Amino acid sequence: RYPAPMRSMPASLAAVAVFVLALACGTGSTLSAKLMYQLEVTNSVGEMAHYSKPVFISLLAFVSLVPFWPLHYISHYCTSGLSVAPSPLPRNYILKLAPLACLDVFATIAVNAGLMYVSGSMYQLSGATCIVFVSAFRILLRIGKPFEKHNYLGVALISLSFGLSSGAAMVLSDAGGPDDGGDVATGLALCMLGNLFFALQVVW
Repeated sequence: RYPAPMRSMPASLAAVAVFVLALACGTGSTLSAKLMYQLEVTNSVGEMAHYSKPVFISLLAFVSLVPFWPLHYISHYCTSGLSVAPSPLPRNYILKLAPLACLDVFATIAVNAGLMYVSGSMYQLSGATCIVFVSAFRILLRIGKPFEKHNYLGVALISLSFGLSSGAAMVLSDAGGPDDGGDVATGLALCMLGNLFFALQVVW
């Protein structure tokens, strides 16, 4: 006799749960990186300075994913039993996933570098440019259904809102904020570069 199958969660509820979890984890990751940049450390010449190692922070982010590798096998054996071996990953899958992994590394480094110059809230707002980049790729490469008028309107509104918010941030910084306008522009450019890499992952 086989055990009775578990009742699956409704698709809509599962989608909401995944969205909330992803939002919480993404926000927590951003805040953690931003907090690390507020730490004062002793640099190589013995002076006190704010921590500024975006590549190392990106490395920590990927190292934190290592425990999920054994959890994958634990989940498999708990759901399929010990007698069923996990199927190996085909080579063509590896070749398809390798560029995506590289894009993810580049995006994470660019975003962490941008967080040295902008606040976490500005980075969250810059995430809207990922939608703009994906839309541009879809139009230029003719991916998916053709855009309709409301699609263009949505992209235009997102672009306008990001332009207004980023412009206001640079103006306020020039008026005496914690960073100057050039620093904010640099941070936004790096965050947008990271979102460009994320958009490439979506359309790959």
